[in-house]
Amino acid sequence: MTKKQIIIKLYKDKFIDERVLWNLLGSRFKKSEIEQIDKTFKKHFPHK
Repeated sequence: MTKKQIIIKLYKDKFIDERVLWNLLGSRFKKSEIEQIDKTFKKHFPHK
């Protein structure tokens, strides 16, 4: 998955709201950093 696909999936899975979506899409995070954010959300909020 690309960085953009990971961010959009977080949004679709309701882990992040629209404001965070646009902030992440406009950020200069590396793909590995976005993947870590994704793993952290899934670990701490597995019910979503």
